[in-house]
Amino acid sequence: MKNSEQEPSSRRRLNVLPNHEEKPVAERAVGLGRFPSWLHRRLPKGGELANTQLILGQQKLHTVCEEAKCPNLLDCWSRKTATFLVMGKACTRNCGFCDIDFTKKPQPLDPSEPERVAESVTLLGLKHVVITMVARDDLTDGGGCTSGQHCG
Repeated sequence: MKNSEQEPSSRRRLNVLPNHEEKPVAERAVGLGRFPSWLHRRLPKGGELANTQLILGQQKLHTVCEEAKCPNLLDCWSRKTATFLVMGKACTRNCGFCDIDFTKKPQPLDPSEPERVAESVTLLGLKHVVITMVARDDLTDGGGCTSGQHCG
């Protein structure tokens, strides 16, 4: 844009998107609108999403997806993908970058949790599994040994 074509800074509106014309394409998630097409995504279909939610709920398992309020939960669960969160759903550290709940006195470890995770993996038919855990500074080993016995 040439200087003579620019608006004076006092009249410039900062919250207006630039006008970049797009041609209509049938495969796009939505029609042409205010935002560019690459910002739009199709919503996932509900079959696998509901099945994943059902299995995780029946097994009383926690996922990073839910506890950290991940915006990609619908997409991942519809693909039968979840990051299991073990050793409870509350962390003993309050990191500024993480959205998982914080507590100084979390619930005791559940000895049946590893079996429920394994059963969920089988029910979901997963080939790859991601398991992460909350920090457990309340435990003498910091959560390194989840069997409740001396690990050595």
